[in-house]
Amino acid sequence: MYFQPRIFISSLLKGKLGIREEIKNELESCGATVLLYEKDLTPSITPYTYRKDILDADFVIVILDEAYGAKTPSGKSGTEEEYNLATENKLNTHVYIKRAADSEIAEAQKEFLDKIKKSGVSYYEYENDSDLITRIKESIMAIAKGIAINTLSNKDLDAKDLIKISFAHDYEIAIGIAAIYERFNNVIDNDSIDFIYSDVVSAFFDSLYYWVENNPHLFLDSRFYDLCLAALKFTDEFNKKHSQDFVLSNSGISFKRMVPKIGEVEIWRCNNYSETGVDRDWYIKKMEQVKDAFERFTSYIRKQKYSIDIYLET
Repeated sequence: MYFQPRIFISSLLKGKLGIREEIKNELESCGATVLLYEKDLTPSITPYTYRKDILDADFVIVILDEAYGAKTPSGKSGTEEEYNLATENKLNTHVYIKRAADSEIAEAQKEFLDKIKKSGVSYYEYENDSDLITRIKESIMAIAKGIAINTLSNKDLDAKDLIKISFAHDYEIAIGIAAIYERFNNVIDNDSIDFIYSDVVSAFFDSLYYWVENNPHLFLDSRFYDLCLAALKFTDEFNKKHSQDFVLSNSGISFKRMVPKIGEVEIWRCNNYSETGVDRDWYIKKMEQVKDAFERFTSYIRKQKYSIDIYLET
């Protein structure tokens, strides 16, 4: 990395030192300096130093569960104060919110969560401690990207160097996704796998859709993200209806195929159990929408690659 970024973690994970340490170790393994306020600082710390530690951070992570926390003289919890300080100063901020029954969430916490969800700040929901770790691992790329771009933009770099670095990041992810779609087409075209009477669409795109949808800052160029997500939403619509119309075959017949970036996937034949039969026209039309959307995505990849190459040569 160009430098060792500082990541400030704001949380109420008291009594969960194991989880706190795992989060800290995960981020430090990527080259970051991690500041866990409740552990590393003391209650006697001066307001000036406290504010400076947050404002000097390159990234702020806020982890929330059902509890709101003790209120400070301002009438807000320490975590909400830290969140406000980060967002008011336009620091890169990710928020992780625990899913919980409404009756389990403190009233003040409900108001805080509502404010976050309406603010436009990136937030991720998690089920439990292990899911929280998984979520943070999944979003480390977005965190690193935000830190790197902020840092690079504040240095005296040539504009072409900055554009080259930024596009290289987006291009690597984009062509990886395009390769998955290309492999999908090869499987259904050449392996005699019926995309309607099998779970091939789910096998290829379910996890990919989940990953992209939950990482809105995956690309620096938002157009890449919009086109990619648009294509994957069609696959999600396909899979939701497919799960209502079909069940995996009990014949035990399956196919294993290697997929770029994903690894080996297993594809199963499916049987229709809908009393009204299969609306083949709907599935065919939906797959045409998938194809058209992915063609727009791959076309944009080629267009941007050509434009960047021309620009860098001038």
